[in-house]
Amino acid sequence: MELRKYGRCLTRDAPVDIVEGFGGGTSRVLGVWRFVGTTQYQQRITIDALLVEGQCDELLIGKDWMVERQVKMDFGSRELKYQDVTGQKVILPFTCHGVSTLQQAGQERRAVVRLAKTVKLATNTRTVVQMKVDAEDGTTGVFLPKRTSKRHLLIAPTVDTVKDGMVSVVVLNVEGRREKLPAREALGTWIPTDETWRSCHSMASWRETGWRSG
Repeated sequence: MELRKYGRCLTRDAPVDIVEGFGGGTSRVLGVWRFVGTTQYQQRITIDALLVEGQCDELLIGKDWMVERQVKMDFGSRELKYQDVTGQKVILPFTCHGVSTLQQAGQERRAVVRLAKTVKLATNTRTVVQMKVDAEDGTTGVFLPKRTSKRHLLIAPTVDTVKDGMVSVVVLNVEGRREKLPAREALGTWIPTDETWRSCHSMASWRETGWRSG
């Protein structure tokens, strides 16, 4: 992917002329490009970045940009967080190649689950919402909701398989008023299950289906 066509060149006179990689090789800096886009949590962002020759699908974000916005990088949840000029909290998920949050040594295998987009819940309704999780597609796990002050919203632990980086969770609004859940809101955690747990869940689902059918 050629990133240059998605941005606008601000200047060819970059703060540095070359960059050096971990292996000692050097590459020429082409200039500073401005990119405007929307995150997977429906947040509009603007980034001024360096483009490097030979790295058509990557860009470099300088420390000056991060310091100016007081950016915090959370390697536990794989999220870059900062506040924009309006005071809104911006969350940029990132990946460490070959390692997901479920593979961190010495830690419990779990990942934060956030709403992928804003959801409006009508009164007394059942809604299936899509949530973003940092896990490989095809991985089965259980979603555990966190405690919330919104007692009229019922979210049960849910077993689902990751597809396109998403899992589906049912939310019940049992009170006579509408509710709005903003994108990027963390509603719980997601923990991968083993084959035994999944077998037990399948048996429980079969028994429930049989009970309902009489």
